Amino acid sequence: MMPRLHPFGALILIAGLSCSSPAEPPAGGPNPTDPPGRWTAGPDLPVPTHKFGAAVYRGDLYLVGGAEDPGFPGAEVDGLPTDRVVRFRAASGTWEVLSPFPEVRQSPSLAVIGDTLYAAGGFVGNGFAQRIARETLHRYDPATDTWEARADMPGPRYHAATTVAGGELYLIGGQTGSLLSAFDAVVYSPGLDAWRTIPGPPLDRAGAKAVTIAGRIYLVGGHSATSTANLFPTIEVLDPGTGQWLPAGAMPTPRSGTGVAVLDGQIHVIGGVNLNNRYSTVHEAYDPVSSTWTTFEPLPAGTERANLGVAVVGGALYAVGGFGTGLVHSGTVQRFVPDAPLLIQTGSR
Repeated sequence: MMPRLHPFGALILIAGLSCSSPAEPPAGGPNPTDPPGRWTAGPDLPVPTHKFGAAVYRGDLYLVGGAEDPGFPGAEVDGLPTDRVVRFRAASGTWEVLSPFPEVRQSPSLAVIGDTLYAAGGFVGNGFAQRIARETLHRYDPATDTWEARADMPGPRYHAATTVAGGELYLIGGQTGSLLSAFDAVVYSPGLDAWRTIPGPPLDRAGAKAVTIAGRIYLVGGHSATSTANLFPTIEVLDPGTGQWLPAGAMPTPRSGTGVAVLDGQIHVIGGVNLNNRYSTVHEAYDPVSSTWTTFEPLPAGTERANLGVAVVGGALYAVGGFGTGLVHSGTVQRFVPDAPLLIQTGSR
């Protein structure tokens, strides 16, 4: 399937929905005119979407599945489940529509190992009580734009924290149903096309995020599967070599459903849902070396949202899509180049 381009300033029509992106210089990373330490507008998504899987491969951002804006107000929070796969080409500053995922899927886990993208789990169905967790794994070859099924996970899960360590795919926690927690973690070895189960973190986290720095896995935020009001502020660290989980301080602003990415050795945590069950614009970053938090400029007013994607492309942070106040599916894309922080708060190891 040949990719379809969504260039800056162009109007496109995809699956009956049209959208336009603001005219900008075709640059994927920070422009020379980007003010450091401030959010600036990027190229809108082809269709407003949230609960997608997001990963960066060779400097391009890939989004898989999710729920799209149904086009009318007050719709079910899940929106319209989709099999859409899109790619943001950093060099040209355009979105491309690629071969679809084998089935519609919300909240899949997406990660890159070598020259391959892996999409695992997620759920099908529309509506909180109708969510059916999936256990499938598919790999995507960017060179041929094709998907291939691989070994299923030991059991279904979605809203899992996802990262890669030692060339293996980790899915941590998440949910196996609408009010059911996954207490363990599963690890996939591409060379063996096989999964194994390892102990999960001390708390039953769903909606958390995971990143890997210097071989250690950092688990950030999340909530209990039984209540989104029960947020977990702690950061926990997994040493894959020993399988031991250790505490690493607490978030200044507890949240779930955030976007997380690593830039300049810091774990940037953006947006999400806070303790008051409100969508957030908060932007904080954790330094694992000093165990300190830094507060940066928040997302612009009116763009508070959760279930967004956050990634580093061309040396800049991108905040992509999500779901915000007023049951709004967001197609907004924003770009951030760090500079001076607003506030530093000291944590503990």
